[in-house]
Amino acid sequence: MTIGRRLGVASSVIGVALCLLLSACSNKSARSDWTQLVLNDSSYFEAPGLNVMVFSHSYDGLFDDSKMAGIEIVHHGLCMARNGDVHLNPAPGQWDLHSILIEKKVERKNNLIIAQLKYDNPHFIYQIQARLGDGGIYVSVWTDQPIPDELKGIASLDIEFAPMLYVGHTYIMDGKVREIPHSPHGEMIIRKTDASKPLPIATGKKFDINPDDAERHITVSSAEQNLLFYDGWSKAQNGWLVLRSLLPAGKSGKILEWFISGETKKS
Repeated sequence: MTIGRRLGVASSVIGVALCLLLSACSNKSARSDWTQLVLNDSSYFEAPGLNVMVFSHSYDGLFDDSKMAGIEIVHHGLCMARNGDVHLNPAPGQWDLHSILIEKKVERKNNLIIAQLKYDNPHFIYQIQARLGDGGIYVSVWTDQPIPDELKGIASLDIEFAPMLYVGHTYIMDGKVREIPHSPHGEMIIRKTDASKPLPIATGKKFDINPDDAERHITVSSAEQNLLFYDGWSKAQNGWLVLRSLLPAGKSGKILEWFISGETKKS
């Protein structure tokens, strides 16, 4: 590591530590708010500086990595995260399978959006539910039957973050501060098919990305299943930063849940 990069990492870590210290000293941060989202008339969640869409767009049927579908987060005018859905690869590529949207329902009285989706091979039908609560959104996966044997250890709830907006900044996984890599980072393994597969660069239950910037700070937490953070650049040049949790086997009903919240800058 070069001296310049070391200094950059050190300054980022110090900035995060100072930010956390200041937040701990006051119940209200002077710089920002944890935004209270509402379900608007256009059927997505919004607040000043933050918009969360739930299958407002569908996959185009050609490229799974088009980053134009699933759960999408627009933060202070920039699309920071997309492709929030069940996927079958830790770093989805352009030729990988993607889900098919069957139906989308909006239950306004419950502040709830439900998307029913499927994979045809292997056959798998599930729901993504997004519900307002506690100042953020609970995103959960629901199934009538346990996941197929072929998808055990493979199918996961993912969301992808745009790397160009986060490179050089920091993330925190379970209290450990690290820097978003400037270049492909992380170990790879080779599958029996000779295809490469990235390994996670961090694992935990609570993930904060860019915590030192209120305009980019997003938090994702999981009460049961681990969060796995991947550098998609390790797989492809157009790869994004991927956060995923494997779907548990042998369960039905609500089988996995995340809580997602976003910080916004005070006007």
